[in-house]
Amino acid sequence: MSNWFKHENNSQNNNFKSYHIDLPSFINIKADLYLFSVNIHAGTDYQATVYDKDQSRISFSVEDQTLLIKEKDENRKQKNIHLSDIPKLIITIPNGTSLDSVKIGNNVSDISLAGFSMQQLELYLSAGSLQLTEITVKDRAKVNLNAGSLSISHCKTNLNATLSAGSVKIEQLHGNNHFELAAGSLKATAADQETEYDLSNVMGSINYRGHRKLHHFYHEGTGKDYLTVQSAVGSIKII
Repeated sequence: MSNWFKHENNSQNNNFKSYHIDLPSFINIKADLYLFSVNIHAGTDYQATVYDKDQSRISFSVEDQTLLIKEKDENRKQKNIHLSDIPKLIITIPNGTSLDSVKIGNNVSDISLAGFSMQQLELYLSAGSLQLTEITVKDRAKVNLNAGSLSISHCKTNLNATLSAGSVKIEQLHGNNHFELAAGSLKATAADQETEYDLSNVMGSINYRGHRKLHHFYHEGTGKDYLTVQSAVGSIKII
C-alpha cells in the first residue's frame, strides 16, 4: 500500500479518518471483509477511499490483475457493533471499464455496486443488504444473503440469488434470473410484457399485475428475459 499515492484528510462523519489511495489498474476484485461496508461504482480513476478510525485495519494489493482486499483478523473479534462504528470502503473504477470478476464475502455490513459491467459476480453477505444499480453481468452471478434485503434497479444479469431472511425489490431487470426466498417477499416492476415468469410459494400470496393467483403462476414470455421466484413464506408481487 505504501507504494501507491495516498491522500489523507479528516472526515466529519463519526470522527472517522478518511484516506484515498490511487490504485493500479485491475480486472478482478476479491474481498474478504467483516466490518466494512462496500461501495463499488464507476468513476474517473482506480481509487480506494476508506473511512475508519484506524486506517491499518484494511489492506490492499494488486496481484495478477486482481485487487485483493482484506481486513485484519482482530476485526472479527468485535461484538456489540453499532451502526456508527461500521467503517466504509469505496472503490471506483474508470467509466466504461468492464471487469472479469467480482467476488466479495462480507459478514456484517452492506454492499452496493453501481454503473459498471463484469463477466462474473459472486457475493456472500451474512448480515447485510445488497444494492445493485445499473449493473451488467454477462456470464453468471451468484448471490447469497443470510439476513438482509436485496435491491436491484436497471440491471441485466443471469442471477441466482438465495435469501434466508430478507425481501427483494426489483425495478427493471433483464436476463435469466432466479430467486429463492426462505422467508421474505419479492416485489418487481416488470421490464416489459415479453418477460417469462414462473412464480411459486408455499405460504403467501402471488399478485401478477393486479390479479391474485394461487400458489403457482406461469406466464409465457416472447423475449429473452426470464424471472423465476420460489418463496417458502412470503408474498410475490409483479406490477
